[in-house]
Formats: sequence, C-alpha cells, structure tokens
Amino acid sequence: MKSPFYRKTGNGKYYIYYYVDENRKSISTKTRNGKKAESIFNKFLNGDFVPTQQKFILCSQLFKEYLEISVPPIKTLNSYKTIKYSCDDFIRILGDKLISNYTTKDIDTFLTKKMKSCSVHTVKKLQRTIKAIFNQAIKWKYLKRNPFEDSQKITLPEIDLIYFIKEEFKKLIANTDSELYKDIFTFAVLTGLRINELINLRLEDININKKQIRVLSNESHRTKSGKTRFVDLANSLIQLVAKYKDKGQIYLFESYISKTKLYQRVVQEMTKKYIIKAGLNNKLSFHNFRKTFGKWLLDEGVDLKYISQQLGHSSVLVTEKHYAKFLKAEYKGYINKINL
Repeated sequence: MKSPFYRKTGNGKYYIYYYVDENRKSISTKTRNGKKAESIFNKFLNGDFVPTQQKFILCSQLFKEYLEISVPPIKTLNSYKTIKYSCDDFIRILGDKLISNYTTKDIDTFLTKKMKSCSVHTVKKLQRTIKAIFNQAIKWKYLKRNPFEDSQKITLPEIDLIYFIKEEFKKLIANTDSELYKDIFTFAVLTGLRINELINLRLEDININKKQIRVLSNESHRTKSGKTRFVDLANSLIQLVAKYKDKGQIYLFESYISKTKLYQRVVQEMTKKYIIKAGLNNKLSFHNFRKTFGKWLLDEGVDLKYISQQLGHSSVLVTEKHYAKFLKAEYKGYINKINL
C-alpha cells in the first residue's frame, strides 16, 4: 500500500493524497503556504486533521482511544490485556496504517498467519475483538466500512467437555495432602465458581442461614458478566464454611504465609500438581471443576435454566452450547413418546 503524501496543485493550494483499496483519493489543505500544508499533513498522519465527517486516523490511534474510552467499558484487567495483545499483534503483522486503508485481503492475511501459530479458538477471539473495535470506529464516524465484514469465516470445532467423574474427584481428594486445597477443590466443584470469583470470595458474602453465596462485581473484582449474582450453598459445604468463619479471616480461602487472598497462578499450579499426582487426565485443570459442577447437576436431571443461572452464563444458549453433547443423549428416545 502506497504511503500518503502532499503536494501543490495548479490552483496553488496543497492537497493531501492517500489510498483506499489501491484507489487514490485527495483532500485539500485549503492553504497555499508550504509550512502550513506540512503541519496539516502531519496532523493528518496523526489523526488530528478532520477535513470531512470521516476522521482519518492511524490504527494505533484507534486502538489507543478504544482502550481508553471503549463502549461498553472494559470490565477486567485480563480483558484489557487480551484486547491490548490483539491490537499489538494486528499492527505487528499488518503495519500501522490509516484505518481506511486496511482491506479484506489484509484481514485474511492476518487471520491466516495467526492460524499457523495459534488455536482456532484464539484466532476466532482475535477476529471478534478487532472486528468490534472497527465497528466502534464506524460509530465514531472514523470509518465507513468494516474490513472484517467480508473476511474469511472461522468455524469452531464442537466443544469437547472434559469433567471429573465422581470416582476421579474422590481420587484427587485422596491424593491431596493439603487440607486447604481439599477444601478449595470441594468448594469449587460444588459451586461452579470461576477461579477469580473463588479467590475473591469474602466470608461476609456467604450467608449460611440463607444457604446463599453472593458473587460480587465491584471495582476491585468484576465477574465475567459484570453483574452480581447469587449461588446456592450446598448443605455439604456449610460445615466447611463455618470452619473458616471461626478463623476470623476476610477471604474464604487465604494464603498461610501472607494471610491474604490466594494468587490465581498459585491455585492453578497446585491444582495441576495434585491432578498429576492422582494420575488423572493431564488435560484437567481448575476450570474443569466448574464444568463438572454443571455436568453433575445435569446428570441429576436439573433444569438447564437453573444450571445457567448458577454458572452465571449470559443466557441459557451459552449453557446449551457447552453441554449440547449430553443433552442429545438425554433426549434420545423421546420421539417414541408420540403415539397415534
């Protein structure tokens, strides 16, 4: 793609020339002064010159503005890092150009290169993330058309749900020599909490009398949906919670060393350590406690809507997507219930 440039024309005024899909376009600087024209050209490159309703800005500037004033706001630090990584990777591969200069071919090139080094799920996420940013650019009148619209379609493989069968979970507990981690694993598999939700769970948010857990979304920690939800507390967990309430600590689970909430990385590493020690599937991780919670409820014939609410999914459709394979098996033979 050719770079923008400026020059004086026959009428004595300077014009800026740039390219969109290999087609050259021009904008008048409305000045005959060379120094003023140069200043306007530099503003054009920095995205500060707005000669029409459409603003011409570099991709890096768009990404910077999105990260600062995205709509809706970025909810978590992890989400911010994911978006920042996606933006940096996009510019690294395609270069930092005016956003109107990216073509569908550019997008396909970016996705194809990422497919060689990343999983299909990662590339799909990158595509969805940057496409959303370009859509926001259209709303801000920076762009007229999203180059992602006609880019290649990425089809995700069917989700392979890995979970603990009850015998495997009992084996994990038997091979866990830490009482703290025995309690963490038990609590996780009977509540379906995400790891961030669990390590940020305060004792004051567990109501033993109402048998209810309040999973907060606030400034210090946001749930994935950005909303506070309530999860039922199983009878078998009441004694476990009471034991930690008696210790007078703030968080349900705390580090023995620092007496503060646990670090996510440490919990994940310890979980993997005990899974390996128990000789279980090495693809299992802490997140599989959450998947197991939903599967065990489904096995007991629990309504999918209730499972969705407990897991904090945005809709029942998300839950169906994760457990689709088991739902098919559950409904097998129902056709024979129709009698004439």
